[in-house]
Amino acid sequence: MSWADLIIDSRKLLVPTGIGFNDTHPIYYYVTSDNKSLIADCQNVDYNWTIAIGLLIKNPGTISIKLVGIQAAFNVTDTSQFNITTYYYGPFSPGTNFNFPYWDGIAFEEVPPEGDVAPPIILDPDYHAITWTIISYNGTQPLNVMITVTPTGSLYP
Repeated sequence: MSWADLIIDSRKLLVPTGIGFNDTHPIYYYVTSDNKSLIADCQNVDYNWTIAIGLLIKNPGTISIKLVGIQAAFNVTDTSQFNITTYYYGPFSPGTNFNFPYWDGIAFEEVPPEGDVAPPIILDPDYHAITWTIISYNGTQPLNVMITVTPTGSLYP
């Protein structure tokens, strides 16, 4: 039986380098048990707050799939004060060393790395893609928010 899927093979959540961000803006994050989404529980989000969420996405299936986007959902009704930009990298065949400059050792200030491509990205079986989603808040009222980030795909062709 042929099938394709998108799963999160690895994840990163980067915050501005500097003293105190994690103390004043605690973030707890995890990948769901089905490896479909990253959930970030963000506390004390205030003006100019910004994070970068990196996802290493894999097609573990037997046929190709298109990575068409990244969906970001919030548990607050007014999301107009959030800005979301996603950058896409790949596809990377099995065994490709994509770690530098897209993944290993990257700091918040280095996101997005150069070399992004426009979606969709066609992922053959066992191929990877990397996405970096930058989320910022420009509201004036501090809030706590849960953000769910999910890769979206469609069968290829």
